[in-house]
Amino acid sequence: MRSLKPCFGSNSFHWKFFGLCLFALGYLFISACENESDPGDPVGPSISNPADKSIAVIPEVSTLVKGEEVTFTATGAQDPVTWALSDISLGELIPASGVFTAGHVTGTGTITATDVKGATGTATFTIVDEILIVTPENAIVRQLGTQTFTSTGLTPFFWTVDNTSLGTMGTTSGTFTADNITGTATVSVVDAEGNTGMATVQVIASQIFISPTNLTVEDLPTTPITFAATGQVGTPLFSLTGQDNGYTGATINSATGVVSITAMPTFEEGNQSLTVTAEDGVADSATATLFLIADPEIIIEEPPTENPEEP
Repeated sequence: MRSLKPCFGSNSFHWKFFGLCLFALGYLFISACENESDPGDPVGPSISNPADKSIAVIPEVSTLVKGEEVTFTATGAQDPVTWALSDISLGELIPASGVFTAGHVTGTGTITATDVKGATGTATFTIVDEILIVTPENAIVRQLGTQTFTSTGLTPFFWTVDNTSLGTMGTTSGTFTADNITGTATVSVVDAEGNTGMATVQVIASQIFISPTNLTVEDLPTTPITFAATGQVGTPLFSLTGQDNGYTGATINSATGVVSITAMPTFEEGNQSLTVTAEDGVADSATATLFLIADPEIIIEEPPTENPEEP
């Protein structure tokens, strides 16, 4: 056997250098086998694994209402990107585009994006109940009046009112009917998906209006004078007050509001400013003025005082 000694002699340095070269050649050979180059890739074999790189998904965190749509995008990814949904019961995701439509349930889920190199990124979302918009948001109703509410959302709706002493609520119609008590209540609605909404209703006192509001009479009328009331809750009752200096020539029918004037005020009684009142015991009452002008020709003469005869 031929000895290597003539080449290297007994110098240990040469043997160490020779061994190091063999180790380097072996390492390069193994690396080339493990990372085979793509013939179309001018750069050559990649030392790092692309799957170890993460990509960013936007929006990273989102809150959605039921039925809302959002498009997720991936930055730092190499197309094509494939999208996946952690729980398909939460909605519908288009794998190729990242468009997600929230379902009609509440919950939290994860969206995952994977690019062609195997890099991944995730985003989270939460689906919450939709806040229904109730119209009108703030309603004012007079005693025994009604107000119909409407709402966004999916039918059928279920309506309630928190203070039933103020009135009743049509559970399916959304119509509130006020009672005789004044105050404020909250109207609530729930739609077919469990979404909720609220509004307020204020019950105020009804107001009676009377007409005519002012009437002046100079001569004895040939026909009765009628005062009419509107806006009342119950049955209005009429009254006539303000007669002065003993005048009694005018009266009113409490049920109909018809005023009968049988005599104009005399000069001594003077002009009469009378008040007509309409009230029903529930609504705010109303008043009108009836002004009667005294007849200067009507003078009541007192009989002369007889002097006792002298003895």
